[in-house]
Amino acid sequence: MADNDDKIKISELDPALTLDNTSETVVNKQVSGSWVTFKMTIATLAAHILEAFSSSALRTTNKTVVGAINELQQGGGGGGSSTLAGLTDVNLTSPTNNQILKYDGATAKWVNGTGGGGGASALTDLSDVSLTTPTDNQVLMFDSTSQKWKNNSVNHYSETEKVVGSWVDGSPVYQKTIYNAGGVSGNFNFPHGITNFGKLLSYEGTVSDSSFAQYGDIWVVPRIASDGNSIGIDKVSTTSIYMINPNAFGTRLFDWYITLRYTKSST
Repeated sequence: MADNDDKIKISELDPALTLDNTSETVVNKQVSGSWVTFKMTIATLAAHILEAFSSSALRTTNKTVVGAINELQQGGGGGGSSTLAGLTDVNLTSPTNNQILKYDGATAKWVNGTGGGGGASALTDLSDVSLTTPTDNQVLMFDSTSQKWKNNSVNHYSETEKVVGSWVDGSPVYQKTIYNAGGVSGNFNFPHGITNFGKLLSYEGTVSDSSFAQYGDIWVVPRIASDGNSIGIDKVSTTSIYMINPNAFGTRLFDWYITLRYTKSST
């Protein structure tokens, strides 16, 4: 058989080929240098395959027709690479542990390298991240004011305003702890220092009892005393916190710590 004649284009074979001699499959066969389409039964096709094996490096002892077809379809013995580095579209350079293979459009080859495409290697390198010294169990939260991700505790008690979550409409939820020395008889108010105050969502607080009353030296705000007098927050305006402090308590309540969670009217 001449080198350029009677060659079968194996890539055209039906991958679901079976040894049913009554079935026909369409193949391309080279005749006198030109590709011609044929319909062949398995028996006819087998004869051509075996003829090709007579001078092929694929020939082995006792090879079956099915084995020959499968091996030819899979490129067996066709001079392909047995390693990743040997492929023509791969360019490996001294691979190291945990590297990945990624495509380099400039060279049109797959190359080895670290993940991330050569960008930032740490959170602090990212332009939309602003970190203070991290502590245990902190999480990253988005601050719409600065448009940056910041590390924060889920409950971060600070006299500096912090973003601690989002409200039902998706707007940021802020938290701030406000301190007042107290020691005042009767109701009073003090500024919270929050700009663009929007909606009060919740609050909590404590106050110290200088006379060590029966309920303890630290009280939770709000509370109702045994004599029916209550202490707590009356309201929160856009500028101040208004406290209920009955005269019955005198000036013995001091060190008010009030933590507010709220939204803003604008950011």
